[in-house]
Amino acid sequence: MRTRRFLLFLAVATAFILAGVFEARSDVTKDEQKGYKKQMEEKLKTIDKQIRELKKKGAQLKAEARTDYNEEMKELKEKEKAAKKKWKEIKRGSASTWDKVKSEMDAAIRELEDTYNKAADRFKR
Repeated sequence: MRTRRFLLFLAVATAFILAGVFEARSDVTKDEQKGYKKQMEEKLKTIDKQIRELKKKGAQLKAEARTDYNEEMKELKEKEKAAKKKWKEIKRGSASTWDKVKSEMDAAIRELEDTYNKAADRFKR
């Protein structure tokens, strides 16, 4: 009888300990997700502002440069659209898909930043 009680106690104690560990890890993940989401939101806002400024500069270009500018802007808009799509996935994502979606979001942001930098360098004046 004592052995049964001890085993029952041990099983219950182990369950409580494991539940606490998993709960704590899930809180860390939620905090990490929250921080990452805030960081990505800020990056998207910054890039959006930079793109608007680049559009203002594009309005001042001469006709021959405008064709190249339009092509660059088209590519930039596509990258921005892809990054915003990933942003929506991040916002509604679950813990089970977090790593995959985060990795895809990182790649989308990198591509958007690279495309913006390429266009901005080309049309600086």
